[in-house]
Amino acid sequence: MQWLQGQPVLVLDEGSSKVKLEGLAAGAGPGLVRDAEADSTRLRRALSLLPVRSWPAEVDDALAGVIQRGAAPSSALRELAEQRRLPWLLVRSESGLRLETTRSAEILWQLKLEGKAALKRVVGRLMRAIEGTAPSREAGPVRVSQTRLAPPEVLASLRLEAVEGSGPDHLKQAQSAVQRWPADPAVRVHEVLASSPGSPELAALKLAHALNPLGESELLALALLAEQRARDSRALRWRGLLSALYPKRIDYLPALADQLAAHGDRDAAVALLRSGGALVDSGLRKLPSGTAPHQRPEALPAADLRFYLAWFLAAGGGWELAAHNYLEAEQLYERLGRPVERGDALNNAGVAMVEVGRPLAAMSSLRRAVALREAHRGPERVATSRYNLARAAADAGRHAQALEAYAEAASDYDRAGRLEEGSETLIERLELLARQGKIGPLERAAEGLFQRLGSEPSELLANLWTELGRGRHLLGAHEAALIAHQRALALWKGLGSRLEEGQSLYLAALPQVALMRLDEAHHSLIAALRIAVELGDSSSMVAIRDQLGLLGQLIKVQGGEVPAVEPELRIWLEPPAP
Repeated sequence: MQWLQGQPVLVLDEGSSKVKLEGLAAGAGPGLVRDAEADSTRLRRALSLLPVRSWPAEVDDALAGVIQRGAAPSSALRELAEQRRLPWLLVRSESGLRLETTRSAEILWQLKLEGKAALKRVVGRLMRAIEGTAPSREAGPVRVSQTRLAPPEVLASLRLEAVEGSGPDHLKQAQSAVQRWPADPAVRVHEVLASSPGSPELAALKLAHALNPLGESELLALALLAEQRARDSRALRWRGLLSALYPKRIDYLPALADQLAAHGDRDAAVALLRSGGALVDSGLRKLPSGTAPHQRPEALPAADLRFYLAWFLAAGGGWELAAHNYLEAEQLYERLGRPVERGDALNNAGVAMVEVGRPLAAMSSLRRAVALREAHRGPERVATSRYNLARAAADAGRHAQALEAYAEAASDYDRAGRLEEGSETLIERLELLARQGKIGPLERAAEGLFQRLGSEPSELLANLWTELGRGRHLLGAHEAALIAHQRALALWKGLGSRLEEGQSLYLAALPQVALMRLDEAHHSLIAALRIAVELGDSSSMVAIRDQLGLLGQLIKVQGGEVPAVEPELRIWLEPPAP
């Protein structure tokens, strides 16, 4: 099993009524026997010197929640393991130990045990199988079958102290642990971190990791625990060290990029992911469909790298490159049989293509996203993709398809219990109904929404009146449009939403001009300007100034006199100096 060296695995204990591993609580003293009730945490600790990357499930709440003592790995556990890019499970069963694939449960290696089996012999045989050494010797920097390891409860205490405690207490515990278990790599990592918590020396950490250079670092467990406990600055520091110690492990990079972006350094996140992309084998582009993760364990992390790079590019407005990277990721996900990730990548690629003005290409991507999410996701994700499809269809001028997609998205949101999002989607749909050029469908849809929302004042109700006013104005029903905007204005005032109040005043001026109520329109625009100045809303000030200029010209053409503007507002009506 030399191919397993340095690869990520999940160690599990199914429990057993027949087999006992003598000394399973490593380091706890001679003669202690842990029988069928020994849990996966103790087994992982006992096997932690093997040259494989054993995932620290004991600090992964979601994964630990589906590990059932005495039961074979469930489909839910296998899915969570694959989401963590763990292609193999190393399982203790009634008959001994076995290595199997996460996805298909194909058994690749077995070690049969009967009666009492000394743990040191089991570990030794595993080590020889993985390193391919002769039965008479062990390779590696330490003789793992003779190395005493700190028990799980000691390591758990050290981790908690590192994440939540004070520096002196962590140092005291770590130094005490090193005295008892000097060859335990995890304990050595804690000693280095506790000795200089702000800036641990990379050389000292490398020395600690040299005890098992192909294993998983204790830094990963600490980072996971810190993230779950919202200790983000510590998580960032430990993930940075993890990446520095193992620069070729690209599966570490997305989580580090997340932390960098959360700390306000999106550019560093993008640079990190791009540097990781340079390590990806270009031959993965020719990966045949149906490839299982255990056949090319580096492939899923490579797809994730593309996906995360696209995410951060999109966050910075780099939509074209984001779309390209999302589609590159989708191709790998398809070949590796990951439909959930495929749906996410296609959805996000569609959004990016809408942003760069390619709505027809976006529609193709989003239709596939809808199909995948219908098969593998809940109604909320389906609704999101249908909504994005509606936006793309509207931009492409496919109004009938857009109207249908909006209605289906609202229905999906309702099925997901997201009634507010469903209402927002139906309100947005009103604009397209108005573009159809017939007021009847618009009014009927609005009436249905009024019944849905009720009469209780709310932002949704105010938005409904606003969109109805826009639609009526577009269709030439100016008197009805003005009534709608006045209803919206009253609601926004009652809700204390000054920005939206100003927007309603601005919108009310449009039908007032169409009805030739020019003085009323001027009054509405000045009131809107007053709110914009109060809020420092410069974009609204510019729009209002332009409208007042046009309105003033119209008043003069009609033989009227432009109303005077109070001095404190007059300055905002003057164009900026060249």
